[in-house]
Amino acid sequence: MASVDLPQGVDVASYQQYPDWTSMREAGYAFAFTKSTEATDYVNPYFVENWRRIKESGLYRGAYHFARPDKTGPETEAEFFVNVVEARGLDQGDLLALDIEDYDGSFGRSWVGIAEWSIRFLERTEQLVGFKPLIYVSGAVIREQYFSQYGDRFKDFGLWLASWRSTMPPPPPPWDVIAFWQDGVYGVEKVPGIQGSCDHDYFNGESSAIPLYGKRLAPPVPEPLPERFLVGAGIRDRMRDNGDVPGDNEMYVKDREGVDLFSYCHSAAGLTYIYFPRDQRVVVGS
Repeated sequence: MASVDLPQGVDVASYQQYPDWTSMREAGYAFAFTKSTEATDYVNPYFVENWRRIKESGLYRGAYHFARPDKTGPETEAEFFVNVVEARGLDQGDLLALDIEDYDGSFGRSWVGIAEWSIRFLERTEQLVGFKPLIYVSGAVIREQYFSQYGDRFKDFGLWLASWRSTMPPPPPPWDVIAFWQDGVYGVEKVPGIQGSCDHDYFNGESSAIPLYGKRLAPPVPEPLPERFLVGAGIRDRMRDNGDVPGDNEMYVKDREGVDLFSYCHSAAGLTYIYFPRDQRVVVGS
């Protein structure tokens, strides 16, 4: 599938303030990610309102956490991220993502161990929300931080690949498929509803599949099964008169033409109740 045919979306931070999400949806965009948190002490001041507006516009929505491995442990950041998003509503189909970058000294020192930090964040987030978050990362980080060493643990988390080029690259190991692809920065003339530039993304599939990477519909809580007794009203009436209840299913005895001759049921008290449909008689015996 050519990229021009793929569902398009954007990802924003505080710089874009409050985009016009409805205009974006009407222009044919399918999804939007907004930054929610960073480290354990920052919440995007525009997150709460944008989170609500994205949903109201009809776009699929995602929230991402900007990692600061130089400051905090991965589990602590994951818990902060999830708490902030869940407090504002994490609905069926909503997406979560870890944004991992700036590994090369932008935080003031060169950082190693990004792969381990990232997988621990992802796994902790999954434990908290019950579905697998995405990871936003570049091919350079994947290669230079040896993500392949954790291949079996990474590959089931959806890959949101940052690769600014004209065509989608092949998926980098350990992934077999790219879920989302960030292909560059687009200005206001390219994305209706955005005042200024923003990151532009594609989803690698049909738009209806986007929520499959997000929160799933919770399985219904099973109701207690009723007593599965197929006991006719005549027998039940007699049991009730005797303060008795069914002990097993009612059995039907039919003639050769399939007409009921009689039915019977053993009760919890050890009695046998026999119902004769032709004259609507119930006989009780031990």
